[in-house]
This record gives sequence, C-alpha cells and structure tokens, in this order.
Amino acid sequence: MTKQMLNNVFTELTEASKEKKHPYRYFFMSSCGLNGHIRQRTMVLRDVIDGQFLQAYTDRRSKKMTHINEHNEVSLLFFNPETLTQITMVAYVEVEKDKEELQKKWETIPDYSKIDYIASDIPGTIIDNPNNIKYNDHGGNFTILYFIPEKIEILQIKRPNHIRASYEKTNFGWEGVYITP
Repeated sequence: MTKQMLNNVFTELTEASKEKKHPYRYFFMSSCGLNGHIRQRTMVLRDVIDGQFLQAYTDRRSKKMTHINEHNEVSLLFFNPETLTQITMVAYVEVEKDKEELQKKWETIPDYSKIDYIASDIPGTIIDNPNNIKYNDHGGNFTILYFIPEKIEILQIKRPNHIRASYEKTNFGWEGVYITP
C-alpha cells in the first residue's frame, strides 16, 4: 500500500506540472541561507521527469541560487486542500548548465512569462515604483532547477485515522513504511 501512495503522488505531481489550477502546481521550497537562516519561497512545478525528478525555473541571480550553490539540499512542501494531503520532500538541487538546453526551453516559454526572468536589476533590488521596472530583451538570467528527492513523507488527513508514510531512496528504489501521524 505504501508503494501505491508514492505512485499516486508522482502521478499527481505530473498532472500538476501540466494543469495550472492543480493544487500541487505551486509548492514551497526552503533552503538554508547564509548565516544559517532558513528562507522559504513559492515555486511553480514545471515538469516531472522520468516520473521522479521535479523541475522549476528561476532567475540565476536570485538569492535562492546563492543558497543552492552554498548548500544544494532543500526541503519542498506541497499541500492539496481538497484532499487534505501534504507531501514533504528532502531533495538535492542540480542546476542546468547546458546553454543549448536552456535556450531550447527558453524558446518554449510564453512571452508573458519571460518577463519573470528579464528584469535588468537583480531580484531583491530596492526600487522606487513596481511599475517602473526595466527589462532587458534576453533570457540570459533564466535557468532550470532539477529537484532530486531523497526522502518523501506523505500525510493524508482523514477520518477515522490520518495516514502518514515515509520513503527513502535506496540503491533499489524507494523504500516506504507507515509512521505514526
């Protein structure tokens, strides 16, 4: 049964990467910043590769990239308010380095979304007015993040009993057990 729960999660995440209104489409990523401070931000799930690697986009100049370069282990949190299901993951992040792959993906992004990656100023720069942001016309700040989960916990809040399962990646795939909620 734990195997089925995990399979269902990856199926749901795959659907979320394609359906804009899916509850798992937006997730939270926490990283350890400089000086040990935990930083959280909302990310958009863009793809699930090979049924288990998660993909998101970011501006390579963002503070999260500084954190990932310092320590590439992050925590991810997904929540579905309709089913009261929470998914947490400990994952390692790999950053796409292949310029051709980045360009290929950049060309598939709608123009209205490209604006998120072409601000002239570095994300987090103090500005006078949000309507006066300057933009460049290239995607040189765009990058792709790949999240490689190592641990996953699923909590389903339901009656009469909540269900919680924990999974760890091994050399033989995912090993899962039920744990007390």
